[in-house]
Amino acid sequence: MLRADSSDEAEVLAHLSPGDRMRMLDNSVGWVWGYAGEDGRVGYVRSEALA
Repeated sequence: MLRADSSDEAEVLAHLSPGDRMRMLDNSVGWVWGYAGEDGRVGYVRSEALA
């Protein structure tokens, strides 16, 4: 899930599917911040969710 903030309680902006592109801008404290999906939404994804 792409979230608005680096918290499991943050608003879900999008549900990402395996294979969706994530362009990472930062990776720290267990969260990746970047652009995700076809529309390039900006948000946070748990680091372990990315392969």
